[in-house]
Amino acid sequence: MADIPSVPNVLQLAIVAIDAKGQVIDQDDLSDQYITCVLKQSLFSPEIGLSIVVSEAKGALTRFNKVGYQGQEFVFLRFTNSIDEDQKNVIGMQFWVESISAIEQEQSKQSSTFILKCTAKEALINGTQGVNQSFNDTYTSTVKKVFDNYIKEPTKKTFKSINNQLRWQVPIYIEPPKSDNDISNKFIIPGLNPYKAIEFCSRRNYDLFGGQSYKGMAWTFYADWNHKYRYETIEHLIEEGKKDPIELYMAAVMDSSDKNPEDRIKELKKIETMDNRHNVFEGIYYNRVQAVDYYSKSWKNTDFSIVENEKMFKQLGKRLAVDKDWLNTFSNAPQHTHLFFKDTTKPFAPTSQNYENILGKRKYFYTSLYNTRAEAILDGRNDISAGQVIKLDAPEASAMEGDPSRSETKFSGFWLVDSVVHSWSQQEHSTRLTLLKDTPTNVG
Repeated sequence: MADIPSVPNVLQLAIVAIDAKGQVIDQDDLSDQYITCVLKQSLFSPEIGLSIVVSEAKGALTRFNKVGYQGQEFVFLRFTNSIDEDQKNVIGMQFWVESISAIEQEQSKQSSTFILKCTAKEALINGTQGVNQSFNDTYTSTVKKVFDNYIKEPTKKTFKSINNQLRWQVPIYIEPPKSDNDISNKFIIPGLNPYKAIEFCSRRNYDLFGGQSYKGMAWTFYADWNHKYRYETIEHLIEEGKKDPIELYMAAVMDSSDKNPEDRIKELKKIETMDNRHNVFEGIYYNRVQAVDYYSKSWKNTDFSIVENEKMFKQLGKRLAVDKDWLNTFSNAPQHTHLFFKDTTKPFAPTSQNYENILGKRKYFYTSLYNTRAEAILDGRNDISAGQVIKLDAPEASAMEGDPSRSETKFSGFWLVDSVVHSWSQQEHSTRLTLLKDTPTNVG
């Protein structure tokens, strides 16, 4: 199969100004004015960013909406590429232009270049809302309530006008799997914006038994394409992603007719392995949580060691990133103590403050996600998003003879997609993936 570069197919790239009723009062087509566009999504961020480098000679920089661009405009984007012939993976979103930078004017050419820095429109709503409310519910349910009441409904109210050509999308919340072990808590969210309020809940969220289903209890709230928002545990993403991964491969040249060029990684770079100094000295492998009950004047230590507990978590690989013998020699006692104060004066406090059973595990799990990091460059692919799992077929970089050219290495196997960056010009579209791997594939 021929290796043909991905060509962007920009169906819509328009900038608009609206009035207090949401009606469009001025608009301009940017599809023939942009030089490059960069669209970024991250597994650990509720915001999707868009940067547009514009070159124009119509004076829009100073004339648009009477006074020119000044950070109160919105951009409507709908784009895919030549690979997506059936347009099943169109990314269609609306962005708030939060700033205009790098302005250069060329009087000889009577033109201007500048950068429109944009973020998904919900970020504007988030910045103008405050959650100052008491709750008596599970943290998972509270996240949905915060999203519905402080993001979804204000977005619908603010952008209530629907134009035939410019349609405002209402944000959609994708709920996590139900857990019978979720516990209700009485708590107050103290005047935080919605995204911070959800982060507040995520740090405190765990089930009745301190992580019965997913021991890491590592929650994330992030933005997906087309104004979808997901609240997920990382382990659930890994578990489900490994069932149906996106398969990619590396090859210097097309070596087989049955390989799809769309699945070829052109470059795997910025490979970084674990910081073992940090992992040992900061107690990632072996740590202690000291729970102090100041009401009963007592304390309790809860230790966590990854040795003998390597099967506790949902992992991408099949073994520990370091040898057990090495851990037993150099990390055989707690190297870090986390002090945790319990208030047992509250009803059901021992149940609702079970943090000593999760903090040590969560510390290990979050850090282990970054044991190996890399960037993969491939032709533009709109069907990949953060939180998905890829399965990489990577040949060993070796001149040794006699070994299989595609033997399983520590860089092959499953990776978690941390971020997706689409970059396109008028002629070409590429996708950059930031990848995470917690443990090696079954090697060594």
